[in-house]
Amino acid sequence: MSTVKAVSAQRAMQLKQEGALFIDVREPAEFNNQHIFDAKLLPVGKIDAESLEQFDAQTIVIYCQKGIRGEKACKRIQQHKPSLNVFNLTGGIVAWQQEGLDTTKNSATTLNLDQQVKGIISTAMLLFCLLAVFVNSHFVWGAVAIGIGLIFAGLGGFARVIALAPWNR
Repeated sequence: MSTVKAVSAQRAMQLKQEGALFIDVREPAEFNNQHIFDAKLLPVGKIDAESLEQFDAQTIVIYCQKGIRGEKACKRIQQHKPSLNVFNLTGGIVAWQQEGLDTTKNSATTLNLDQQVKGIISTAMLLFCLLAVFVNSHFVWGAVAIGIGLIFAGLGGFARVIALAPWNR
C-alpha cells in the first residue's frame, strides 16, 4: 500500500504556481462557502476511476477542511490512478488560511459539517435533558442514545449523514 505524501500550505502554493491542480474533496456546501481559487470540487465519496478522467494534470494537491478527508481521498486516487503525483494539504484549508493565503469566499455562508453536527447533537442533548427534568425521567434514555450516537459521530458516521442533507448539495 502506498503512503500519502503530505505538503505544507507554503509548498502547496509553490506547486500551484508550478501548475498543480487543486481538488477540494469536501461537500458542495463547504466548497461554495469557501475554497482555494481555481480548485475543482470532487467530494471524497465520489472519487473513482471515472471521475478522475476529467483531470489531466500530473500533479494534484488534495485538500479538505483539516486534512483528514484529504488523506482518505489521496488513498482512493492512488488506488484508481497510481500514475498521478498526489499530495495532501496538511491541515487542509484551515492551514492554508493560517498561512495568510487567499481563498474565494461566498458572502452567504452556511455552517460547515462540523458546526452542523455539533449544533444538532447539542440541541438534541439539551432537549432530552430538559424533558427528563421537567416531563418524565425516562427521557434520560434519549440523552443516553445521543451519547452513544456521539461515539459513531466520532467515527465519522453522522457527518456523512448530514452531508447528504438538501442544504449541503
